[in-house]
Amino acid sequence: MTPEEGRASRAVLFGVHAFRHLADLTGVQHSLVALKNVLTAQDVCTLPEESCEIVPANAPPGGFLDALEDAAEAAEHLLFVYYAGHGHHGTDGGLLLATRNSSVRRSYHSVEYETVRPIVAGSRARHKVVIIDCCWSGLVHMDAATTEATDFAVPGTCVLTSAAATEKSLCEPEGSVFTLALTTLLREGVSGPLPDGAAAELLPQLTMDHVYDALCARLAGREVAGRKVPRPRMSARDAGHRIPIALNRAYVGKPARLETFHAEYERVAAARRHRRRARVVPRLPPPSGRGAECPFCLRYVDLGTSQLVQRDERGYESAPVVVDDATHPVLRHSIVQRSVLRCPHAEPGGHEELPASYFFHDEPLSIALIGSPATGKTTLLAAMIAQIEDGLLRPMGLTCAPLPASKYKSFQDYFVRPYREGRQVPITPPAGQPSYTIGLLVTGGGRTRPVIFYDIDCGTLWSIPSQKTDFLVGSTAFVFVLDPIQAFRGAALEEWRAIYGTERPLPGDPYFDLMIDALPRQSDHTEAHATVAVAKSDLLSSDPTVRRWLATRLALDSGEPGEESRDVYAYTRHHGDMDWLKPFHHFSRCTLHFVSATGGPPSPHGDFASRPTPQRVLAPLLSIFSAAGLLDMADSSRLGW
Repeated sequence: MTPEEGRASRAVLFGVHAFRHLADLTGVQHSLVALKNVLTAQDVCTLPEESCEIVPANAPPGGFLDALEDAAEAAEHLLFVYYAGHGHHGTDGGLLLATRNSSVRRSYHSVEYETVRPIVAGSRARHKVVIIDCCWSGLVHMDAATTEATDFAVPGTCVLTSAAATEKSLCEPEGSVFTLALTTLLREGVSGPLPDGAAAELLPQLTMDHVYDALCARLAGREVAGRKVPRPRMSARDAGHRIPIALNRAYVGKPARLETFHAEYERVAAARRHRRRARVVPRLPPPSGRGAECPFCLRYVDLGTSQLVQRDERGYESAPVVVDDATHPVLRHSIVQRSVLRCPHAEPGGHEELPASYFFHDEPLSIALIGSPATGKTTLLAAMIAQIEDGLLRPMGLTCAPLPASKYKSFQDYFVRPYREGRQVPITPPAGQPSYTIGLLVTGGGRTRPVIFYDIDCGTLWSIPSQKTDFLVGSTAFVFVLDPIQAFRGAALEEWRAIYGTERPLPGDPYFDLMIDALPRQSDHTEAHATVAVAKSDLLSSDPTVRRWLATRLALDSGEPGEESRDVYAYTRHHGDMDWLKPFHHFSRCTLHFVSATGGPPSPHGDFASRPTPQRVLAPLLSIFSAAGLLDMADSSRLGW
C-alpha cells in the first residue's frame, strides 16, 4: 500500500495468552508480536506503527470492542482485525472469543463474534480483513441461525480462520501453528506455481487468495505432537479474496518478455555508436616523440630526459643507466628488461617504480577491476592469469610475457597457485600507495602493448586522499565485476545471501557509481572501454541462457560478444535493478559477459568444492584487447560498442 493508504488504514490485534479459568496459551504472545512485526514491516505489509494497535491481553470484552470501534471509524483504506486465544460455543451456537476471565459457564466475559460483525460492517474502509485463530473458529463462516455455510455478510470483506467449525486449533509454546505459518509466509513471500498455473514469484503483491492457497499448501499433511494441523478456512464477499495484503518478497521482477529487453539493448547500443568517442581531456602528444604517460600521476614521462635504474639482488640501486639512440638494439632490449624507471614527477614514496619495458613499446593499456568487496574480483583476475598461462590466448593470435618477471611471480605465488589448487584466494590488501597488481606485455595485431591490472580493495579505496587514486581515473579500460548474490532476485540465491549476510538484492553497486562519477565525459558518455563481468555465473546455471553461454567456448566470432551482451543485459533487467547496468549506459564502448572463475560454488569451509574449471573468464579481456587493436575482428560494431 502507498504511504497515504497506510495512514488511512487501521489494525487491531487482540491476543490472550493467560486465563484465570482456562488453560494458558503462552505461544499466543509470541504470535502476536510476530504478526505486528510483519504488518508494520515496510517491505511486507507497510502499515505504519501508529496505525497498528495491540489490545492488552487482560482487557475485558469492552476494551477490545472499544478499540475495534475506534479503528473502524478511522479506517478508510484497510481495516485489519485479529484475535488469538481460546474459542468456545455460545448458547446460540455462535463463536465466543475468550478473554482473561472467560470460562465455559461465564460466557458474559467473552466477546460474542456477532458483536464484531456489525462494527466491521459499519466501517468506511474499502477493504476489511478479519483473522481468527482459535478452536472452532470456522463457526464465523456459518449462519448461527441455520448452521449452514454462508459468505461473510459484510461487503468487501475477507475472513480467514485457523480451523473449521468442528476443529481445534493448535498452539505450541513458541507460537500458534497457524499464525506463525502465516507470518513466515508473509515474511518470505510466495513463489512457485499457483492453482491457475501462473508463477507466484512474478506477482509484486499478494492478495488474500494467494495467501490462503499458499498457507493451505504449507500446512497440508503437517502434524504437531501427533495431532494433524487443521486446514484453514476462508470466506469472502464482493471480491474480498482479491484484497491486496502484502508485498511479495519472493517477487523476481516484471514478467516482461526477454525480447523486450533485447530490443531495448539494441536501441541503446545503436544510439551510442553514433556518438563522438573523443575524451574530454585528450592525451597530450609526446613532447620528444619517445615516452609515455605515467599511469599513476597521469603526467608524461620523456625518456629522452629520464634515467633508468637497475637494482641488485638485494634491491639496492646500482648506477643509473642511460639508453639513447646510439645504444645497440640488442643491448637496449637487455637493459630495458632489467631496469625500472622512477617517475620524475613522483614525490618520495609517492608511487611505485615501473618496469622500463612499460615505456618502450606501443601505448600502454591499464585495466581496473571495480566492484564491492567479496564480489570475486581477485579470484576472477587469478583465473584470467591462469588461463593465459595455459595458452588460451594463443589461438587468438596473442602472446603474453610477464611485466616484470619479479612482480608477476609474486602474484603467481600468492594468488594463482592457491586458485589452481582449489584453495580460497587471499583477499585484496587495503589500498595504500598507487600500485598495479600484475603486468603483461601483450603482442597481437602487429602491436606490443604493456598491460597492467589494478585490483583494488574498493572498500578502503575512497578513504585515502584523492590524489592517490587519480590513477584509476586515467585507466584506459574497466572491468566492472557484478556479484549475482548481491544483484539478482530469485529463490536459488537466497541460501547464498544468508551465508554472505545479504538480506535482499541490492539496487546497485556504490563503487560502480563512484568510479563512473569520477571519470571525464564527452556529452553523457565516457570514452574509456568498459566491460561488465557477471561473476559467479555458475550460480545462475539453472537459467538456460546462462547455461548456454557458460558452455560456449571463446572464439573470434565478431557477432558473439554482441549477442552475449544482449543476453546479459536482458537477464540483468529481468532479475535485477537498472543501476547494475550503469556502465553500459555511461561508457561509449561496453560489453557484458557471463563468467565463472571456479565453475562451481565454494565448499562450506571457503575453499572450492573441487579444482576450479573457469568458464569464459577471458571474454572481458578479449573485448578490451579488440578495442585496443590487439585483435583483428571483422566487425567491431557488433561487439555492443
